[in-house]
Amino acid sequence: MATGAASNEDLKANKLFDVSNCSAIVAGGGTGIGLMITQTLVANGAKVYVTGRRKEALEIVVEKYNTGPGKIVALPGDVTKKEEIMRLVREVEKNEPEGIFLLTMLVSPRMTILNIEMASPT
Repeated sequence: MATGAASNEDLKANKLFDVSNCSAIVAGGGTGIGLMITQTLVANGAKVYVTGRRKEALEIVVEKYNTGPGKIVALPGDVTKKEEIMRLVREVEKNEPEGIFLLTMLVSPRMTILNIEMASPT
C-alpha cells in the first residue's frame, strides 16, 4: 500500500497535453480538419507551421487565427513533391533545431495505402 498524500496534479489535462513548448507542422493546415488542429495547437501555446499549396489561403489563416498564445507560420509548398518536402524540412530545421512533430491532413485520390512508402525524405 502506498504511503503519503497522493497528488493528481500531474494527471490533469493541461499538464498531460501541454504543447506550450512544442512546434508542429500541419500539412493541409489551412482548411478543414487541418485548420481545426492548427487552431487547437495555437490556442494551447504551440508554434505551428502550416503548409499547403495555396499561399493566399495560408496567409488568411495567419491573419485570422494567429491570436496566441502560440504562433502560426505559413509555409507554402506542395508536399506531394519530394523536392518541396525537402525545402520545407530545411526551412523548419533553421528555426527549430530541437525538432518538431508532424501532422498531415492530406487525402489524395491518386494515392492508396498500398503504395505509400515509409522512408526518410533524405
